[in-house]
Amino acid sequence: MESADSKVILKALAEIRRRQILATKFNPQTEDMYDNSFVHAVMHRIYPIQHEHPGFEEDPNAILASLPFHETYNAGFELVTQIAKLLDEKWLKKEKITFYDVEGPYRLGNEHWPGTDVRENLTNMCRYFYLSHMFDTDFWNEFMSDAPSEASDVTSEWSRQEIADWA
Repeated sequence: MESADSKVILKALAEIRRRQILATKFNPQTEDMYDNSFVHAVMHRIYPIQHEHPGFEEDPNAILASLPFHETYNAGFELVTQIAKLLDEKWLKKEKITFYDVEGPYRLGNEHWPGTDVRENLTNMCRYFYLSHMFDTDFWNEFMSDAPSEASDVTSEWSRQEIADWA
């Protein structure tokens, strides 16, 4: 059982790590150290499933045990994986799905994102997927055809100005 102090320390270490990752984008010698998609996910506390999945481990508990900061994300491993699988299934079957289709069930109880903005987290998660080159242009055009204005930047070009605006 973790103590309250160890959770505070873990959150502090995660924040230090987060700031260090973001800082690499402003140094010409390190700006390519991390993918833009990874930086976006870390910046918005979205679990970067495309980047922090060790090896071919399929046991979620083993994955989480190997990653010390998994508890510090607003959208954790299970939720990001669940939404990625949903989108992937729709994409593979060429079935239509929109932002609102995904957002709806999560807005009802908000048990997955307690104390956070569901729309903002889903927007950041979808942007991470887009920047990670998940799915094709047709999928994203259809997905964003029925999306709120707050999600309009999901498919925009990434710029380090996003970090400056966030900070």
